[in-house]
Amino acid sequence: MKIALVGGGTAGHIVPNQVISQSISGLEPTWQVFFISSNAGFEKDLFKDTLAPVYYISSGKLRRYFDWKNFIDPFKILLGVFQSVKILHKHKPDIVFLKGGFTCVPVGLACHILRIPFVIHESDASLGLANRILSLFTKHVWYSSLSFKSPKSSFSHIQLPLKPDLKQGDAQAFMKKHSFSTQKPSLLVIGGSSGAKAINDFIFANFEALVQKFNIIHILGKINVPQQLPHDPSYLTFDFLANLKDVYATADYVLSRAGAITLQELEEVSLKAILVPLPDSQSRGDQQLNAQDFVSRNPGEIIEQSQLTLTRFQAAIHNLDQLSTGAKQAKGAKQAKTNNPKHSGKHSGKHRANLKARIFLTALKKVLS
Repeated sequence: MKIALVGGGTAGHIVPNQVISQSISGLEPTWQVFFISSNAGFEKDLFKDTLAPVYYISSGKLRRYFDWKNFIDPFKILLGVFQSVKILHKHKPDIVFLKGGFTCVPVGLACHILRIPFVIHESDASLGLANRILSLFTKHVWYSSLSFKSPKSSFSHIQLPLKPDLKQGDAQAFMKKHSFSTQKPSLLVIGGSSGAKAINDFIFANFEALVQKFNIIHILGKINVPQQLPHDPSYLTFDFLANLKDVYATADYVLSRAGAITLQELEEVSLKAILVPLPDSQSRGDQQLNAQDFVSRNPGEIIEQSQLTLTRFQAAIHNLDQLSTGAKQAKGAKQAKTNNPKHSGKHSGKHRANLKARIFLTALKKVLS
């Protein structure tokens, strides 16, 4: 079987496809895979180590607000449709998987033209505009969030495969390499692949107070980054990390936006999170829903962007510490069962990742049956 994996615009639309490709290599080695992504952003950086073929197309964005680009982007989408038809006609995939975002719109329309079955996937708690458009042309709509409100009974709850090594990071080696103090907890700051100006500005505005309390691992993103960054032995920056296993292992707390893929990983590695979702004025409200869904099952605090102050942050840390104390007491009551060899490793991260991958690939097969 040959499959095309499509996504672009943000890492949240690309990295899941790369994990799917890795799952296919391990579980279905006879399958052939290729990627389609956008030529407009930093996608080529994310694909630089990818062995499978990658094809780039023009794509535009449908905005809910006035922008002069709204007059240009429809022509980019139309060009992307022609490019997608050419790619799909030449490589003839049996099925196409679309991981959300506006890169998927021209590819989905091309699939409809060529009568190629395609699946769209939504990780957020509500359908994005691109997926709402594409859902008119396919009956195969999948979603991950347990809080997703399905407008159609035909939509299916199919979770994405997870990286099998998420819980295999080496905190000791990471801290030694970067000379982090073992006397301070570590704070991981994630703004997403594009960065989060409000979160970055909070760190810079309160830098002295924060580095006295924490080792800070700051993933700045590709944009919204100042030319001059503060320096301190307890402060480490990256513009982007494709694999976060070592920083997850090192972190005691996370300050992050509320992108669906990030939250799925934080839940898997059981990290305490302070979430600053994009405000409704900058989004359709999906991150608000994602954040509420996360804190309903995990130790987490939500801070609205307009309320992100040092005092509010410190209160959130205190609340998370209180939650952790209660969780540890509850965990102690179950420790005997957990240590029983019969149960040991049964629900390990790698086992769960492989199980999710098998379920996902089986669902793909059923689309063609």
